[in-house]
Amino acid sequence: MDEQPQEPQEAPPPSAPDSEPKLLSNMKGWIAGATGLVVALGGLAATWNNIFPGKESAPAEQQAIAATPAGQGPAADTVASDAAAEPEQGAPTLYEGDDVKLEWEAEEWVLTDGDTRYHYDETYSPDENRYLAFDKANDTYLRWPIKGGMAEEGTADKQTWTNYIELYPAESPTE
Repeated sequence: MDEQPQEPQEAPPPSAPDSEPKLLSNMKGWIAGATGLVVALGGLAATWNNIFPGKESAPAEQQAIAATPAGQGPAADTVASDAAAEPEQGAPTLYEGDDVKLEWEAEEWVLTDGDTRYHYDETYSPDENRYLAFDKANDTYLRWPIKGGMAEEGTADKQTWTNYIELYPAESPTE
């Protein structure tokens, strides 16, 4: 049994359509990997705020600052910088109640209750129909309706408000 030598099969030439140089194959792998990385980072960036909530919009941010307890964050320090130079033109600057007077004096609200005077810096109020002011010395807030009504006193956390006294404008606002 004579065996005939078999001819070795030849490898396809490098220019055949099914084969490509190894360098080109490696480059395609790197490009595909880089593209996948860019797409993954883009998806992470798009959902970043859902994963780690950041700062809120301006009105909500102002409410958050106003809700920060005094001495714990920016609220106590920014009250003076947020203070209005004076009430809006035509708004009352003098309120009166039973043995209480609240008056705008020299860029602050001064509450006279009997013989005691409390000094309040006006701060941003999220309710455009009320004033909100902060007494640094006593670490308390006071809010009252601009047109008059029940004034409420709040603690530094602004979560607990108690009725303080009824205050009404002593002067008619000009419109």
